[in-house]
Amino acid sequence: MCVAALPCPAFEGSEKRISVSFSSRAGAVGAGLRALTRAELDALMDSAACLIVSARHHASHDAYVLSESSCFVYPDRIVVKTCGTTRLLACVPLLLRLAAGLGLEPAAVKYSRASFLFPAAQPEEHASFEAETAVLRAAFAALPLASAYVLGDALAGLQWHVFAAGVARGAAAVAQAPPPPPLHTLELCMTGLCPRKAANFFRTEAFVDSRRVTCDSGIQDLLPKAEIDDYVFEPCGYSMNAVEAGSFSTIHITPEDGFSYASFELCGYDPATMDVPDLVARVAAVFRPRHMAVALSVDAPAGACVGDVDGATWRARRSLPAGYACHAGSFQELRAGGHVAFFGLDLEEGEAFDGQAEDLPHAADEALGAAGQLQADCAAKAMELALEATAGVLGGHAVAACDAGAGSSDGGSPRGVVSRDTLSSVLTDLDSLGEGAGEWGGGRATPSSTASEDARPVGPRPLGEVLALHGAHPLPDGSRASLDAHAAALIASRGLEDTFYVIDLGLLARLALDWRAALPRVAPCYAVKALPDAAVLATLAALGARF
Repeated sequence: MCVAALPCPAFEGSEKRISVSFSSRAGAVGAGLRALTRAELDALMDSAACLIVSARHHASHDAYVLSESSCFVYPDRIVVKTCGTTRLLACVPLLLRLAAGLGLEPAAVKYSRASFLFPAAQPEEHASFEAETAVLRAAFAALPLASAYVLGDALAGLQWHVFAAGVARGAAAVAQAPPPPPLHTLELCMTGLCPRKAANFFRTEAFVDSRRVTCDSGIQDLLPKAEIDDYVFEPCGYSMNAVEAGSFSTIHITPEDGFSYASFELCGYDPATMDVPDLVARVAAVFRPRHMAVALSVDAPAGACVGDVDGATWRARRSLPAGYACHAGSFQELRAGGHVAFFGLDLEEGEAFDGQAEDLPHAADEALGAAGQLQADCAAKAMELALEATAGVLGGHAVAACDAGAGSSDGGSPRGVVSRDTLSSVLTDLDSLGEGAGEWGGGRATPSSTASEDARPVGPRPLGEVLALHGAHPLPDGSRASLDAHAAALIASRGLEDTFYVIDLGLLARLALDWRAALPRVAPCYAVKALPDAAVLATLAALGARF
């Protein structure tokens, strides 16, 4: 039996980041971690539940754009950054085994992240910072100087979570090999992006290529001399890696209204030449977020002199981006060496996102509508093919999902199926898909040109009637034990030997309720290709989903 968990109704933009530095043993491979093969890196990313989508190889390091964020590989250090519900810490055991095979052993580790927007959706090892800390302490038990901190205001905005561990360097070790210079890193986490700014990161009909998006959005101007590897996802989302003089930067954007998020990182910069407050102000201008978290950190061995963290300048109001106020600031020295400063910034009350606040709702609708329209034809075609190929399977029962309640001329069309079991707003959406409307919710619902006079929509129907129509079998609860018992009964009563699936329609209803509670003004849209089953489509339609 296969019981697949349905995806989270919103995407987690907040990233998890781990940086592991290694020291060489006798006989270590000269190229260090850069000697890892593509197959080994693919396996490493797979263990973290993500994929490599693009790669660039530079003189100092290799940079990879992932399906969820980025990875950077140096000879003696690897940085992996993932968003969504990825299992970043699950890749640590394989990473340590691969490094050991190259003659490398861990010398320092640092794990950091902002607060999750949807913490309940995270996998077990990331369920809480305490759980993450336990995994890290077990994996890096050989590094004795370990500490964990949470910075920021627990009652306002994002907090910053940091775990760091390392080893003390004795005088003899320092004399033999002086420590590397301090590593300076700037990280920004932004929520509540200006819809007009976020509209740049949808693949609308005007989309040309990723390079154009990078230039038009203003990202290219942030670091004009950097070499950029950019990627725009379908139907929306953006990632880029950039390199300049040995430092790297990366940006990741989740533009959907209701849970919009963007991050910016610059690692390895020279604080003597980089104007950090100016860079933060320019990043804020690209996205104009309502809330922004700023983390400035310095990584260095314990006892090393690292100087100022550049955070002191943030205590002066004149250093903040125009229109923003600082509501929280924290500073923490790390036991393993180095320190971190964290600041929470909010757009001041009365400040427009970009000076044209009255146009923002319309701009957001246009951006979302255009992105949705790109998928409309594909979704409609996929639904038609699915309904032709199957009568619908629910709990192992074949049901005549396409026969009852519609005229013969439109019974197999997307509208013909959902029109019998849906809300009127969804019928409008389906008609809009067929007519090529440019905005969600389109125009007025009209009958198909091929439908008979009697083929009129019947709806909306209560969810209970929809479940009865499709022969859903009631279960006492949604536990694995109940599903297993139902599957066993089906096998025994029907003599089933082939693989079959049990679909928990109650889970759809529970997710819909969670969606409404978390995002009351955001309409859920279902990708038909994910599971083109008639019973699932009808249930989602009754719940008010769009397609």
